[in-house]
Amino acid sequence: PKDIAEIFEENPIASALVTRGLRSLGNVFRTIFTEINPGYWIFNVKRDFSRTQANLPGVVGTGTVRFAKQWVAAIKPALKSTFGIHDDVIEEMQKGNMLISIADIRGMRTEDAQIEKLLKQFHLRPLSWKEHVLNPIGSAFTYWSNIGRALERTTKVATYRYLRAKFPDMSREEIAHVVRNTGSPDFLRGGRWTPLTNNLLLFSNAMVQGYRGDF
Repeated sequence: PKDIAEIFEENPIASALVTRGLRSLGNVFRTIFTEINPGYWIFNVKRDFSRTQANLPGVVGTGTVRFAKQWVAAIKPALKSTFGIHDDVIEEMQKGNMLISIADIRGMRTEDAQIEKLLKQFHLRPLSWKEHVLNPIGSAFTYWSNIGRALERTTKVATYRYLRAKFPDMSREEIAHVVRNTGSPDFLRGGRWTPLTNNLLLFSNAMVQGYRGDF
């Protein structure tokens, strides 16, 4: 009740505008540093594999080779999922809420609306502009970034496959809990101030949730 009362005492419009501005700026750097950066992809795969190796039961030692085989086998379903191709393993994981959402829930920005108005003002048809300029660029960007998303998802798919094979008696709920806490941490988990702090200190929530998941 106290937290709810404090929210009503604050100015939600002002705080939302500040947070939105910081998020827009932060998203530029996130995209450059992580989403389209092959160097980061390699670093992230190594880090996720090491983190999973430390936290997953039965992996340390001889189990490393067995998990590595599952990781390689998980590349295909992970790639299929990020490119919108159906896969039975991914469908099972999604039903169990085991995968972090990568959906873009942001609406059109004010800058986007202004560009559309300028195009109309100077007699450039927005549809033609989108078809011949924006769509090809967007498709190439999406294709490239999907590779990074697939690599990030591969460790979780491998964890799911490994647990199903090595621990057949483990319940779906237990498997889901382990999957969510291996590989990349649960970025959607956060506190009241996370939308602000995570944009002031980029990737701070990832570090917090990674530490929380490990300890």
